[in-house]
Amino acid sequence: MNDTITWPTKSREMHNHHFDSTIWNDLHFRDDDIVIATYAKSGTTWMQQIVAQMLFGGDPSLAVAEMSPWLDLRVPPKAIKLPAVEAQTHRRVLKTHLPVDALVFSPRAKYLYIARDGRDVVWSMTTTSTLTQPGMPP
Repeated sequence: MNDTITWPTKSREMHNHHFDSTIWNDLHFRDDDIVIATYAKSGTTWMQQIVAQMLFGGDPSLAVAEMSPWLDLRVPPKAIKLPAVEAQTHRRVLKTHLPVDALVFSPRAKYLYIARDGRDVVWSMTTTSTLTQPGMPP
């Protein structure tokens, strides 16, 4: 039996109106980092909230988006976001929607991958996009 672990390796960058995968290239991982990885509309924010509540003792005022940033989102830019993430002194919980081949994988971090039935993802995306269109009823 082979005891060698082959970790996923990054093989591409993703740049579009939402993503900038290059921020992961410069992140210094810590031994207690948690990365929550999902496809969009698959329960990411829900999982961030669950993990944050477990780590921080059920604090109802916890600002999850600040405590657990979407690292590869282009806003704010990398020059602002990366120093803020590096300055966090608590156990970091990082969010991503990148596919594994566009993500730097570190054996130092713990990864939570959340999967959702594709039909539910499409329904959630449709509902969300409909509700955010100007003039659409809530």
